[in-house]
Amino acid sequence: MTDEEGALWAWGRSRFGQLGLGSAFSHEAQAQQVPGVERVQSFSLGWGHAAAVVSGALCLTRALLLMTADHSKLADSRSTQLLTWGFPKHGRLGHSFGAHADADAEAEASVLGRCVPAAAPVQLPAGFEPREVRAGLDHTLVLAADGRVASFGDDSLRQLGRPLVSYAAGDQDAEAWVLRDWDGAALRVSQIACGLAHSLAITRESRVVCWGWNAAGALGDASPSPNGLHCMDFEGYMLQDGWTPGEGLRVWGAGDLRHASAR
Repeated sequence: MTDEEGALWAWGRSRFGQLGLGSAFSHEAQAQQVPGVERVQSFSLGWGHAAAVVSGALCLTRALLLMTADHSKLADSRSTQLLTWGFPKHGRLGHSFGAHADADAEAEASVLGRCVPAAAPVQLPAGFEPREVRAGLDHTLVLAADGRVASFGDDSLRQLGRPLVSYAAGDQDAEAWVLRDWDGAALRVSQIACGLAHSLAITRESRVVCWGWNAAGALGDASPSPNGLHCMDFEGYMLQDGWTPGEGLRVWGAGDLRHASAR
């Protein structure tokens, strides 16, 4: 939770450092302020990891700490900064990547050794001003002020919405994190959301697009594959023509083991 001044507070278990309170905390029953996470604009919790967008003087302080070698200019002068911490597997933090080409094959001890118990900055693509962040089970979406979306983390169910890349190599390149539309241009949206292993966004044309794991019709597709797993490439899904967000409520997915679509 955040307080009136924008500071983030956390409590509970922190085996993977997901509270952001430091390596000395594995459990905290009382709410504690998360160090270094102030002036919060947006925050989200995944499974074992957390993320926040911060702004103002704190971001400037971090920029000053990231000066170039000759101290002649700032390496990062963004007005906002994305911070992540906790469990790093599959690159869900956007940093602290493992050396193994297959994240699933990495030994648990190695992954635990890379856990990040305190907030650390993510180096986003050039000119990408983060405004909103959402975390799924083991992936993360970030919305920029200009409407671009970046995604990183596990992509085994296509929840990142972009071409598959090598975990150890290509996915550490932040420029490759930006989602593209059907014509190859950067996708521009106004809102983002994450489910367990699927993602959603509302485009500037008021279309709802969904991608990732389609178990129980989570993508609005009533015909998943027989085994309940339907992995969509980023082709999107638009609700009925003429409907735009704000014109009532529509739901779909699992509701007492039944698919639903309502208005």
